[in-house]
Amino acid sequence: MSENAVNGNDERRTHETAYFAGGCFWGMERYFQAVDGVTGTTVGYAQSKVENPTYEQVCSGETDAAETVKVEFDPARVSLRTLSLLFLEAIDPFSVDAQGPDHGRQYRTGMFYIEGDAGNDADATGDAAGSAAAGMTEAGAEASAPAGLADDGLAGDGLAARSIAAHATGNEQRDVYVAALEQLIDRDPRRPAVLVEPLRNFYPAEEHHQDYLEKNPGGYCHIPMAKIANVRNRQKYVERIWDLTLEQFAVTQRAATERPFTNAYDRTFEPGVYVDVVSGEPLFLSTDKFDSGCGWPAFSKPISADLLTEHEDDRVPGRPRIEVRTADTQIHLGHVFADGPADRGGLRYCMNSAALRFVPKSRMAEEGYGDLIPRLEE
Repeated sequence: MSENAVNGNDERRTHETAYFAGGCFWGMERYFQAVDGVTGTTVGYAQSKVENPTYEQVCSGETDAAETVKVEFDPARVSLRTLSLLFLEAIDPFSVDAQGPDHGRQYRTGMFYIEGDAGNDADATGDAAGSAAAGMTEAGAEASAPAGLADDGLAGDGLAARSIAAHATGNEQRDVYVAALEQLIDRDPRRPAVLVEPLRNFYPAEEHHQDYLEKNPGGYCHIPMAKIANVRNRQKYVERIWDLTLEQFAVTQRAATERPFTNAYDRTFEPGVYVDVVSGEPLFLSTDKFDSGCGWPAFSKPISADLLTEHEDDRVPGRPRIEVRTADTQIHLGHVFADGPADRGGLRYCMNSAALRFVPKSRMAEEGYGDLIPRLEE
């Protein structure tokens, strides 16, 4: 019986487990350890043809095992969907039997689920295949994404939930994994190499592999340390980011540029505030917007300089530019140029409408931006 079934179905589940194979398990474990809500991790070998394999056997290829991380988490603090999206962001989901410089079947990527009824918190161990056949399962987190507000410029309400419902199999974990891959394919039409299959077995690796990068901070890690350091902040926004429209995702996450003159706010000049499309952080006031003729929204300055970060961008040969991102969500906004009106400071913050949401003055108070109204009336 599940430990949370003692008091009936009204008590929320506080312990769930998921299994992710993402290349070398040292880095993948450290990445998940940095996620808020992850309560435990174990590195090991999944889908092995050999019982209790050693690391040497796995590396030899004779076991067909995949280096895998068992992730225990509290679904009240982090959802399975968030974990799945963070996983897809940490790996190269299109690489076959390789991650970073590591090559071999043991480095294939996968999201493994326990077959049977969702909601049971029992653990999968080395004899998972037999236990799964007997009905032992792992619960997936709630499948539905946080409500996406149409006014926030998001694609709609619960896109992931609708996708999951359309392909529901009765196994929560599998449905969440498949829905995450569908969203990935929407953003990149290549065929992912990430496997979604039942967990046949999981054997914990040798003790010296457990918590390896905590014991050896300077040890080998195929995941950039900056990504690991940022993952807790990223998890706050990752579901909303993946629910953006395809254009918004391309602009904010891939630093794409929308078409000039035909975007949402090029010709918008009514009083109001422009906010981060992901977090809602106010970035620009309408009083600082001007018609630059460039085809994109242009501002002379942000509400506060510490809201933005600047980065060198040399992607266009012979035309170095300064890219502008938000300090919090780190989404791409556009570029800043030194050809703005001299009487406004000489700068032109050329932004993409797809990275912003406009809140008119008439709605600023009800949406929590009332403290900025006096600045529009100065």
